[in-house]
Amino acid sequence: MHDDLKAYFLDPRTARHRQYEALRAYVLEELPAAEVARRFGFTEKSLYALAHDLRAGKLELFSPRATGPKDRRVNPYVRDQICAWRKSRLSVDDIVDHLRRESIEVSPRTVERILKESGFGKLARRTAAQRGRTILPRTTIRS
Repeated sequence: MHDDLKAYFLDPRTARHRQYEALRAYVLEELPAAEVARRFGFTEKSLYALAHDLRAGKLELFSPRATGPKDRRVNPYVRDQICAWRKSRLSVDDIVDHLRRESIEVSPRTVERILKESGFGKLARRTAAQRGRTILPRTTIRS
């Protein structure tokens, strides 16, 4: 059924994987230490030492997963600036533009998160004219 995966378990490539499979065979399958040691390339003595270290909690067979940063990477000055600009009714895009002018790169999503964490809601939709983004057509003056 899973013949294509059997080789992964029967022929471990890394040292940690070999240790795991050897201990598993020794403990769960209750195979003799001499047979397990021979199959996985250990001496009996080293297999006993692995079992001892596992019991003592000194053997880390599975490395812990790396996680992202635990703290926020936006410094307090930038957070304060973002909140001050929102109090002036600036949009997320406007705030990001202001930050870029100060050579501070922060994504719009990060600004949204900071504003939400600080208790700010979303701004009401504004027209292009209200946002200052309309281009008025040129008029020619006739004399």
